[in-house]
Amino acid sequence: MTQTTHLALPYIDAAQAQKHVTHNEALQILDVLTQLSVIARAAAAPPASPAEGDRYIVGASASGAFAGKSGMVAAWLAGGWSFFTPRAGWLAHIDGEGLSVVFDGSAWVELGSALGPVQNVSLLGVGATADAVNRLAVTSNAALFAAKTTAAGGSGDLRVAFEKEAAASTVSHLFQTGFSARAEIGLIGSDDLRVKVSADGASWKTGLEIDRTSGRIAFPSGAGDGAPAGFRNRLRNARFEINNWRIPATATLAAGAPGHDGLRAGASGATYSWSRSGVDVMLTISAGSIVLPIDAALIEGGAYVLSHAGTAQARVWQTSPSGAFANAPATGLVVTGLAAGAPTAVEFSTGTVLRPQLEPGIYATPFERRPRAVELALCHRRNAALLTRANATQRSWVTGNAWLASTSAADNQWYFVCWSPELGLFCAIATNGSGNRVMTSADGVSWAVRSSAADNSWRSVCWSPELGLFCAVASDGTGNRVMSSPDGASWTIRASAADNQWLSVCWSPELGLFCAVASSGSGNRVMTSADGVSWTLRSSAADNSWRCVCWSPELGLFCAVATDGSGNRVMTSPNGIIWTARASAADNQWFSVCWSPEVGLFCAIANSGAGNRVMTSADGVSWTIRASAADNSWRGVCWSPELGLFCAVATDGSGNRVMTSPDGVAWTLRTSAADNQWLSLCWSPELGLFCAIATTGSGNRAMTSKSAFSSVYR
Repeated sequence: MTQTTHLALPYIDAAQAQKHVTHNEALQILDVLTQLSVIARAAAAPPASPAEGDRYIVGASASGAFAGKSGMVAAWLAGGWSFFTPRAGWLAHIDGEGLSVVFDGSAWVELGSALGPVQNVSLLGVGATADAVNRLAVTSNAALFAAKTTAAGGSGDLRVAFEKEAAASTVSHLFQTGFSARAEIGLIGSDDLRVKVSADGASWKTGLEIDRTSGRIAFPSGAGDGAPAGFRNRLRNARFEINNWRIPATATLAAGAPGHDGLRAGASGATYSWSRSGVDVMLTISAGSIVLPIDAALIEGGAYVLSHAGTAQARVWQTSPSGAFANAPATGLVVTGLAAGAPTAVEFSTGTVLRPQLEPGIYATPFERRPRAVELALCHRRNAALLTRANATQRSWVTGNAWLASTSAADNQWYFVCWSPELGLFCAIATNGSGNRVMTSADGVSWAVRSSAADNSWRSVCWSPELGLFCAVASDGTGNRVMSSPDGASWTIRASAADNQWLSVCWSPELGLFCAVASSGSGNRVMTSADGVSWTLRSSAADNSWRCVCWSPELGLFCAVATDGSGNRVMTSPNGIIWTARASAADNQWFSVCWSPEVGLFCAIANSGAGNRVMTSADGVSWTIRASAADNSWRGVCWSPELGLFCAVATDGSGNRVMTSPDGVAWTLRTSAADNQWLSLCWSPELGLFCAIATTGSGNRAMTSKSAFSSVYR
């Protein structure tokens, strides 16, 4: 062997002459290759005037003395070029670029790209000094994280993950000015996403919070100068600006009685006064409590926060009053676990109530002050259903006169009647007759027979102003126990959801839904429809003989009553889908139920019971028995807002088959036009009269009350 293995340094032979020549040659190679530093890499040609010791890495396709020497180290030594073949692992510093390269066995590559996996580096500083806290430190004007493309074998995606140990820990991005924090985004102390800001790096305010479970966005510090888009406050008339009942400056209300729009007295009644507080109205409750009911359809469920600027304690409950009263300051009283779609109310005890607000989430936001026109619409529900102050004079006129017989279009068994304000038309349906089981009237006096869609036993009919449609249901027929009509004259058969004995149907404008109940079926004695055409079966609360169903816009609640069942002859639903059985006041045969917005009361009547054939409820849940005017077989009941009057009709009794009540509690017998079996009645505000229909009688199976507009009508 004449040279060394790695650097090819020449050996000195034992008998060699001029040993210094070989020794000096080896030193020259060592001087070139040890701590290798070259002027440039990829040199394409030798420089014109190289200096002694200049070194280069020859580039590809080089020319001149560098030709054929690609990748080799060239050194100018003693007036000529010497070339050295690199071996894998050689390092060289490129003076002109200020970086190092390594020979990987086939080419020179930058040192960084030649590094293998780097694991468990304790500190890393890029243009900065890392320390025990900031174990990675970077000083740069920009940073890039690029996804590995599919062409390079990647997915084309890029996700940067930040992990924390526990839910109560923090993982976040912190934004600083002058090394003082000003904003933070992340999972800060919980698994909810939060955005926080600070003016000084010490005091923080949470601007936005997104619940990890529901996805709801909360604005703990408010949003801008007002409210987020949409209606946050679930309370209507929260400024107490609307006072349709003309409540005096100080008022004492009986239990359940209405006060300012959107509120009623609690179970023990209420005494309160009201006065101006800036642009709002403040209530001062001196006795009892006031209840602010909320439409069930406005409750999505989960956590809500109640706040107000008064001193009265409050509680939030669902279905029936419960829970202790507590402070509800401007920062909010948080109530969790509210059920979706359930009747909900806020109740205030003694003290002042000012700008109350119940909103989703756990943070109270600035009070939502809605325009008066909007509050009027929310209070009134629809222009056609304004809460009306009863006209006592008209009521006395109507109740003080006997009912008047009308000529029915045919002697069918007329079972139900309803009124359409938009058409100015009464529509009645029957359980018998040959192709003529419908009759209509514009005045309740003159009736015209109409062709029914089928000769089914039609039991109930209602009107939808929003759809411009009558809808009727029947207790028999094969798959066709529904019919509908836009005008009361032309009827179209519709497929029923099941061949149950459907006995009642009503319409909810707020839900845009027809709801029907039946006296037969197995766990499916309810069906609903958004258009009167396509019907869906729903589970009933019990397999009772459900006779009547009605809707309360103020409570956001359907209520149905039955003629059988053991203590459970009532059921309610906020949406027509989920039904809950309720305890009836007595196990009477409850045939009809209606709702009074003005009194804030459901009223049901029965055809059995001893002096107790009426029951009422303020919420559809808790019912109270009332004394009926007589033990007649009461079959239909309705409410007149204009007269402030409930009116019921019966199938028996002697000249007294009508009774009326202004409050659902005190009832008075009235003289019926004939001793027919009166099954149903309705109120026409436009005509100012009640209209009833019967299953018996000779050509006189309709009757009306005296009109409130008697001087020009009847």
